[in-house]
Amino acid sequence: MSILGGEPLWQNIDGMADLEKLCHVTHKLDKTVWMWTGFTWEELHTEGSHPRCEVTDELLSLIDVLVDGRYVEELKDIGLRFRGSSNQRLLDLNATRA
Repeated sequence: MSILGGEPLWQNIDGMADLEKLCHVTHKLDKTVWMWTGFTWEELHTEGSHPRCEVTDELLSLIDVLVDGRYVEELKDIGLRFRGSSNQRLLDLNATRA
């Protein structure tokens, strides 16, 4: 399952956590969950930053792969897999959690 935008973390973050539980935790759909966000991993863990809220950690625990960082036109690179600009990172969150 791919979660992308606009900016998905400006949306209903509670609803996304519920959807990801359906896809991942309950194994009803047994899908890998990817999310693209303009926010960085560090921003997602900084208290007081948007979109950090009461369900951010739960939401991140349900994501398998996170592509983080804002798309920057000047850093566009069509040779990158799953990313548009070289400042964006492809993070395997399952490996990070391990």
